[in-house]
Amino acid sequence: YQIMDAVEEPLKRRLQAELDKINVEEFIEKNIPKIEEQMKEFESLLADDEEQS
Repeated sequence: YQIMDAVEEPLKRRLQAELDKINVEEFIEKNIPKIEEQMKEFESLLADDEEQS
């Protein structure tokens, strides 16, 4: 538990620093087609899995 407390804040700061380097909204908008395609593939896998059950 103490290790997590010791690591949590520096990790949060590092993550925020990395996020500050990119425009998150622009990144998401640029990758929407890719994300949608991955969602379709995932949904297809779920449907296939349900059919086999």
